[in-house]
Amino acid sequence: MSLLFRKLVFFGIISTITSDYFYGGSITWRLADPLVTGSPISVIVTQTYTFYSSSVECTDLMIASNAQVNYSGLVTKQLQCVLNCRSVSFSNINVIPNCIGNSGTFDSSITQRLDRISLTDGDDFSIAYQDGPWQSLTTNSKASWSLVSRINLTKRPNGLYNNAPFATMMSPIYVMESQKANILIPTADIDNDDVRCRWADSTNGIDECADVCPPGSLPSGTTIYPNCTLIITGGAASDWYVVAIMVSNIIDTYEV
Repeated sequence: MSLLFRKLVFFGIISTITSDYFYGGSITWRLADPLVTGSPISVIVTQTYTFYSSSVECTDLMIASNAQVNYSGLVTKQLQCVLNCRSVSFSNINVIPNCIGNSGTFDSSITQRLDRISLTDGDDFSIAYQDGPWQSLTTNSKASWSLVSRINLTKRPNGLYNNAPFATMMSPIYVMESQKANILIPTADIDNDDVRCRWADSTNGIDECADVCPPGSLPSGTTIYPNCTLIITGGAASDWYVVAIMVSNIIDTYEV
């Protein structure tokens, strides 16, 4: 999950260029049948993204008809396998989403798409939407992004498969200049597992954050706690930062 933060004392309007259209998003998945016990396993992958509405339009009429966004910059973009790909049968998924909301105040279009894929018992791989750039950030003027989700279909101790946790926070998030903000990221888990948050990183052969890996991409002292509480202090009124966070559920100390 990636969130775009601005540190300011008022809600400002910023100028954008056509390539800087992304506000952030998340990728998660769940079982179509939570009681499935073997192959084939039907999995629903959910992509949720927020874009600048000045670039990616999402009108009330489009929301009412669940229309796909019409933006040429997304036509060739895909959700791809990025780790353990040879061992699974996974075909790339399009990124172009449907309109589900908008905000004139934040110049944002809220979008989502759901895709059903068929997998096999024991599949364990990671998928990602990787692209760029973000708008000019305080720490990087042309930063790219990498949103990653791990799909692990190893059976749990109870004989069933896991569902991924999810977070519902949308971006951008505005905080006051020079003020410390404690932000609780809303999370949930279908299986009622322990849900924890950590910084995204680029270890273990997978790039979870591209050019915005924390904490170096954030103001000094920014902290994420396992209970998904983010503590961040605003800088100058014109500052923009990206917060890249991984949300995991924990079963017997095993992260899935």
